[in-house]
Amino acid sequence: MKATSRSSTIEILETRIVPSTLDIVGGVLRYTANSGSINSIAIFVESVNGGTDNQLLFRDSENITLGLGAQGIFSYAFGGQSDVRGSLSAFDSFDLDLGDQNDSLFIDRLTKPLTADTGAGTDSARISNSNNSTPLVVNGALSIKAETIRVDKAVNSATNVSFTTDNLDIGQFASINAT
Repeated sequence: MKATSRSSTIEILETRIVPSTLDIVGGVLRYTANSGSINSIAIFVESVNGGTDNQLLFRDSENITLGLGAQGIFSYAFGGQSDVRGSLSAFDSFDLDLGDQNDSLFIDRLTKPLTADTGAGTDSARISNSNNSTPLVVNGALSIKAETIRVDKAVNSATNVSFTTDNLDIGQFASINAT
């Protein structure tokens, strides 16, 4: 019997980038940033329809893909895919994973429980309230992990506040009051 030789070849595939995804699963708004990108996340709560409905504007420096649970609730805003808007009443809490790189997170007028992990890199988070006359009222736990965290306004009513950071900056008129 004659031996046959076989040659092996290796096919090099193109790089696959998993896009940033925003989804609602079990009442939790989950955001997972794509790997390898510097994400700049901003979360704004806006009153619309004369204050009877609160809308969430979620903005990233990268494009956002809507998961099945977020489709029909959130839609793209401002003609691009890096801004999405949807009803704040559609979910109960936030779970944000900003992935690797030097990411930033800005939160304005937060009212729902939030867990945010900025992952590897030199990351920052800032908590603010554009409605200067009132403190930020978080109805539940607030947990943020970032190298630098700045709190600009008073944070009230949070059941538990957990900041994992190297540098915590509490602004002149800010305080944290957990119940």
